[in-house]
Amino acid sequence: MKLEITNRKKNPLLSREEITALLLFEGKTPARLDVLDSAANALNTKKELVIVKKINTQFGEEKADVLIFKYDSKETLEKLEPEYVKKKHSKPTKKEGEEQAPEAAPAEAPAETKEDSAEAKKEEAKPKSKKEE
Repeated sequence: MKLEITNRKKNPLLSREEITALLLFEGKTPARLDVLDSAANALNTKKELVIVKKINTQFGEEKADVLIFKYDSKETLEKLEPEYVKKKHSKPTKKEGEEQAPEAAPAEAPAETKEDSAEAKKEEAKPKSKKEE
């Protein structure tokens, strides 16, 4: 994966630099976090100050146009960027832990269904005796 910066524009009002770049890659489109690492290396800055806003690809081409925002400070980034954008740039470690907890719950569920099925059989047995009369 190779990142070539095509345009840089300083935006002093928002305390950021808006960068457009051409991303060359092989195979599938790289993940946003991989592009973030490459952008931070190319810009010689910390990952916490960089946001990959857009990755636009054309069908069948192994290149993409990328829009990157480099903020002057972490506080400015926190103020300006919406929460969903910040979540896209964080590692999904919390989600993996949440997925493991529900997996333990279904193991207990079959035991409950056996009890429920036993009760259901008892209830089914009662109406049959009433119908026979």
